[in-house]
Amino acid sequence: MRRGCKPFFLISEKSLYETVKKLSENWFFNFNILNGEKTDIKKYAEQKNCEAVVTGYKTDNIKEIAQLTKQIKTPVLHPLIGLTEEEIKEKSKLIGL
Repeated sequence: MRRGCKPFFLISEKSLYETVKKLSENWFFNFNILNGEKTDIKKYAEQKNCEAVVTGYKTDNIKEIAQLTKQIKTPVLHPLIGLTEEEIKEKSKLIGL
């Protein structure tokens, strides 16, 4: 994350809350956690004046990626898109998740 940005996480699955909270504790940054659905991304991006949106989508989410990209004017980043499930798990362990 770039210095000075104010991230927030939109969590649609309650099971991810603890993981995101742990990320905050391990990496010493503050953020807001919002509960919502994937369909709320556009609404929150506009309300919060986001400069970019980062998703956890992978290649198997191509339809969702296409829909989001059409709906939102903000740049949408997909850092996991080229990774396998196993690679994601390995990288998660490296950062303490």
